[in-house]
Amino acid sequence: AAAGGSISSSGWFNSAAATTLATAITNNEYYEFTLPVNAGFTADITAVAFYIRSSATGPNTATLRSSADAYTADLGTATAIPNAAASLYTLPVTLTGISGTLTFRLYGWGGASGGGTPSTGGTMRIGTSPTALADDLDIFGTTAVASTCSATLTSAPGTNAQTVCISTAIVPITYSTIGATGATFTG
Repeated sequence: AAAGGSISSSGWFNSAAATTLATAITNNEYYEFTLPVNAGFTADITAVAFYIRSSATGPNTATLRSSADAYTADLGTATAIPNAAASLYTLPVTLTGISGTLTFRLYGWGGASGGGTPSTGGTMRIGTSPTALADDLDIFGTTAVASTCSATLTSAPGTNAQTVCISTAIVPITYSTIGATGATFTG
């Protein structure tokens, strides 16, 4: 199978004319993949890498966007997509503090990859890396435990801003904590 081990689809073009990114967005011509971030964590994404290729009549350009901003900004663009073996494209991105599920869309557009005429039968594929054990799609970044700790004054208002006078006791100051263990307060 020529597309074995990859995600492949056709129909990127509606005619024999080259398209724009705006056309690809309007016509919903994209691959979509998600990154679920576990509850209690945040993720900072630094790059997305993928192996991609097109047929001689498939798109020669792919642009990455994400749900972090409702798919409005380009995160990066892979150009001159080959129509032979798949090539690795690594797009540096800066997405910080991501929680929940982040969805990416890779829009296919432009002229024909082989320099010929675009065709409705032209394909674009993610995958088929030259190394059998290589990942066809990687998302790079770091995760961290989300900060969910807080401290709230539980004694009377103003007890945390008392004036200390000689021979006068201060009113006890107390706090409660959420998500903290072993917390101590001094002052």
